[in-house]
Amino acid sequence: SSDLFCYGIFKQNPFVAFKHLKSDEYKKIKSLYQNVWNEIIHKQEEWEPLATAYLKELLITMMRYMTVEQMNYSNLQSEKSNLITSAMRLVMENCFDQGFNLKSVAKTLFISEAHLSRVFYQMSGQYFSDCVRNIRLKKACQLLENTDLTNEEIVAECGLKDVPSFYRLFKQQMSLTP
Repeated sequence: SSDLFCYGIFKQNPFVAFKHLKSDEYKKIKSLYQNVWNEIIHKQEEWEPLATAYLKELLITMMRYMTVEQMNYSNLQSEKSNLITSAMRLVMENCFDQGFNLKSVAKTLFISEAHLSRVFYQMSGQYFSDCVRNIRLKKACQLLENTDLTNEEIVAECGLKDVPSFYRLFKQQMSLTP
């Protein structure tokens, strides 16, 4: 089976743990992450305690896949860890605003766009714009499946640029049009 990477935050001092996961381990982690994500997005009754419980289970499960030898403390600097944690918090809170972009996050964190882009990629394994685009597209897919909103309303709700770009992105990712 192919190995996949697992990135996570543990304990009081955040650090990124790199671990090759087997296919079944990856599926378990992905499922737990999806549970946390669904609770946060849908915000049904009592969503916060449930999201917290899923997150704890996710972190405990990830920690079980790790050993002290596999955790690479030396390569990480707390400054970078704190920076990426702050950037991800801003992404989760603001990514559905149309004006949200790398420049606005860098300005909020008082750092250069180039530095933020570099650190974001190093720590998360994906480009900032890809991360935001994927989050927006996931929400758009959920809205398409679960609501009667028009495509224009979905574009506005998800912070996407316009309907034609939404169609291109959707077709590129899903191989069909909305």
